[in-house]
Amino acid sequence: MSNTNEESIEKVIKRSLSTLEDKINNISNKLTGKDIFDITTTEMPYYNSMIQPGRISGNRDLVKYFKENKGLTFKIEWMSPEDYLKEAYYIPYPKRIDKTPPRLHPLTRMMIWDTRKSLVEKYKERVLEGSKMPMPMLDYDKFTQEGRHRAVVAMELCIEEIPVLVVRPYEE
Repeated sequence: MSNTNEESIEKVIKRSLSTLEDKINNISNKLTGKDIFDITTTEMPYYNSMIQPGRISGNRDLVKYFKENKGLTFKIEWMSPEDYLKEAYYIPYPKRIDKTPPRLHPLTRMMIWDTRKSLVEKYKERVLEGSKMPMPMLDYDKFTQEGRHRAVVAMELCIEEIPVLVVRPYEE
């Protein structure tokens, strides 16, 4: 193939990529956390039982049940994807002292690096096709989290705030 053909092909590819980037930017500039997350599910039955309104256990609603029987409180909080990633890093190690603000804090960069790019791309593709992702979760009682890849997708789409189910031990 001649250099002229290669240069032409390269220009077409660059133009196509530029057009695709413009489309993604136009879509992502209009999206919010409400557009890309389904706040009715975490895709984990234990946590889904917390967020289903009107559910009762015995003669008590679930909020009372979890508070009285499990010693837990829970609510949906809105936070930046960066804050979510920082909390997701700290949650297994609650005694860590270094909690500096996340201006792409090194820990946030590490949490992004520690995600599978293929899963991030899969989630992003679904979102750009109109599907919603399950809501991320932070559980400060069991010291676990679920949703780092979804937070990275939100960051890549310039979403400012995402819904997160936050579970904490009940304190009177």
